[in-house]
Amino acid sequence: MKFINFSKNNIVKNATSLTFNHGIQVLTQLLFIPLYLTYWDLNTYSEWILISTIPALLSISEFGLTTYGSNLIIILTKEKKINKANFALQNIIFFCTLIIITVSCIFFTLDYFYNFQNKLSITSINESDFFVVLILIFLKYFFFSNSSFLRDLLKINHKFHKAIYIKSFFNVTEIILIWFVLIFGGQILEITFISFLNYFIAIIIIYILIKKEFSWLRIINLNNIDKSFIKKIFYPSISFMTVNISKGLVAQCTILLLNFFSNDVFIILYNTLRLIINGGRHFVNILATSYHPEITINFAKKKFNKISHQFRSLFKYNLYLSTVIFFIMILFLEDLFIIWTKNEISWDFNFFIVFLIASYIEWLSIPLSTIPFAINKAETLNKVFVILLVTYIFILYALLTIELSLAVPIALFVANLYGIIHIWLIFKKRNYLGKIS
Repeated sequence: MKFINFSKNNIVKNATSLTFNHGIQVLTQLLFIPLYLTYWDLNTYSEWILISTIPALLSISEFGLTTYGSNLIIILTKEKKINKANFALQNIIFFCTLIIITVSCIFFTLDYFYNFQNKLSITSINESDFFVVLILIFLKYFFFSNSSFLRDLLKINHKFHKAIYIKSFFNVTEIILIWFVLIFGGQILEITFISFLNYFIAIIIIYILIKKEFSWLRIINLNNIDKSFIKKIFYPSISFMTVNISKGLVAQCTILLLNFFSNDVFIILYNTLRLIINGGRHFVNILATSYHPEITINFAKKKFNKISHQFRSLFKYNLYLSTVIFFIMILFLEDLFIIWTKNEISWDFNFFIVFLIASYIEWLSIPLSTIPFAINKAETLNKVFVILLVTYIFILYALLTIELSLAVPIALFVANLYGIIHIWLIFKKRNYLGKIS
C-alpha cells in the first residue's frame, strides 16, 4: 500500500520525470559533440556553436512572461476564473509572439547593414543559406517557446510530470533526427531545418493534447488583447530572470577579473570546478522544481497549511540531498577533476573546499526562494540578487588586488551567506508559512 501511495505522489512523479529529463540533457551533451565531430570538420562545428547562441539571446527577450504567465493561469483556473485565465493566456501568447517578431525584425535589419556572416567570419555556408538558417532558428524558437508554455499548463491538473516527459520525448526525437541527417551528409542548413521541423510537429501535438485536456481553452482572441495587462505584469515577470542573470554575471565577471589579475590556469581551475559543482546543484534544483507546481495550486486554493507542510518537507529533503552531494564531491571530485583536465591543471584542495562550502550555502537557500517563485512573488527577491552580485564583485576585486589565491571562493562564500540571510529575513517578514501576503 505504501508503494502505491508513493507512486501516486505528484511530487515524486515530478522529481522522477525531471531526473529523467536531466539525464537526457546530459546524454545529449555527451553525444552531440562526438556526433558532430564525426561528420563535420572543426570549422563547421565551431561556426554551428556560434550560430546556436541565437536562441539564448531570444530567451532573454521574453522577459519571463511565460514563466509568470503559466503560474498566473494555474492560479486563476484553480480560483474558477476561467475567463480571466483565457484572457491572461491570450495576452501572454500574443505579446510573446510580438516580442519575438520585433526582435527578429531588429536582428535582420542589423544583419542587412552589418552583415553578421562576414563580421563573424562564417564560411561553411553561403550567404543565402545563412539567411535561411537564421529564419529557421527564429521560427524554431517561436514554436519551442509557445509549445513549452502550452505544455506547462498541464500543471493545472497535477500533470507536470507528463509535460516533462513530452519535453524529453521531443529532445530524443531531435537527437535521432539530427543523427540521421548527419549520416546522410547534412550540413548546418539541413540540421537547422530538421530541428525546426521537430518543434513544428511538437507544437501541433501539444496543442491537440492541451485542447483535449482543457476544452475551455481559447488561445487566440484579438478582442481580448490589452497592453495595460502586460504593463501590469511586466515587472513581476522580468523578476523571474533576476536570479539567472545574477548567477550568469557572477560567472562572467569572475572570468573577466581572473583574466585581468590572474592566468589561464587559474581561469580553467575556476571554470572546471564551477561546471562540476553546478552539476550537483542541478539535482538539488530538481527537488525544488518538483514541489513548485503543487505549491502554486495550493496557493490558489488558499491551502496555506499545506504549503507550510510542503515547505518543511522540501527544506528537510533539500538538506539531506545537499549534504549527500556535498560529501560525495569531497570524496570523488578530485579524481573527476583530474580526468576532465587530463592532469594538466593542478588540484587545489583549499580552493575547492571553500568553493564547495559557498555553493552548499546557496543550495540550502533554494527552498526559501521556491515559494516566492511558485506564487508569482519573485519581485520580492530582486534586491537580494542585485546586492549579492554587487557584493561579490566588490569583494572579489578587493581580494584579487592583494593577490589572495582564495579570492573567488571567499567572495562567493560571503555573497551567498548574505543571500541566504536576506532571503530568510524576507521569508519571515512576509510570513510565507502563514497567510501569504
